[in-house]
Amino acid sequence: MEMDTLQDSMQVLQNASTIGHDVWFWIAIVEFVIIILLLFTKTDSKKIEIRKKVLNEGDIDFGNTIKSSFHAETLYKELMRKCHPDLFAPDEIKMRVANEITMRISKNKNDLKELEKIKEEAINKLNIKF
Repeated sequence: MEMDTLQDSMQVLQNASTIGHDVWFWIAIVEFVIIILLLFTKTDSKKIEIRKKVLNEGDIDFGNTIKSSFHAETLYKELMRKCHPDLFAPDEIKMRVANEITMRISKNKNDLKELEKIKEEAINKLNIKF
C-alpha cells in the first residue's frame, strides 16, 4: 500500500512538473512572437523625415554623389589643413571667418560640390593658395 501511495505521489509530481514546463514554454513562444513583431513594426521617424525630404526635393545629383564618394575626402582633408582657425591666430577677424568655414567644411564632409564652393570662398576671404 505504501508503495502504491509513493508511486501515486511521484506520478502527481511528474504531471505537475510537466504542466509547469508547458506553460513556460508557451509564455516564451508568445514573448518571442511579440519581440519579432516589434522589430518589424518599429519605424524611425527621423529616417522617414529624411526620405520624405529627399523625395520632395527631386533634384538628386547622382554625379555629385559618385564623385563625392571618391574625391570628397581628399578635398576635405586639404581644406581642413589650410583653413584651420589656429593658422590665423594673430588676426581675430580671419580667425572667426576660418572658424565658420571649418564648421561648414565639417558639415559638408561628403559633398564635393559644396566643398568646392567652400574652397572658393576660403580663397577669397582668407587669401589661401591651393
